Amino acid sequence: MNGLTRPHEAPGAPRTPGTQGGDVVLLVDDHPVVRSGYMRLLDQTGDIAVIADVDDADAGYAAHVEHAPDVTVTDLAMHGGGLELIRRVRQRDPHARVLVFSMHEDTLFVEQALQAGARGYIGKSSAPVVLDVQPA
Repeated sequence: MNGLTRPHEAPGAPRTPGTQGGDVVLLVDDHPVVRSGYMRLLDQTGDIAVIADVDDADAGYAAHVEHAPDVTVTDLAMHGGGLELIRRVRQRDPHARVLVFSMHEDTLFVEQALQAGARGYIGKSSAPVVLDVQPA
């Protein structure tokens, strides 16, 4: 939990989505293997570019401010709290698109995330087909 930021483009470089003009995504999760798996899955589409991945809510907010991604994908259970990250991002940009990936699939967690401003919620035990991610 050190706020590790790994940008995938040079600082100050123009945001470049995938080769087919798709979305630019920021990943926020405290498990490196999970972020790596998300990147591999999203990279397969050819039209989604992961602009950065970070491991806690504070770093997630800073990366969101720096990179202005089209979509921020976040976990809930991490240092700084995913719900707080969602609130901060949506307070800064009411139109921000935040998607939650969480191991918590109880209705209470889903409701809290949506009330905080998340646009969607997917359980980590879901099959990749739930994302409708198609290889390029």
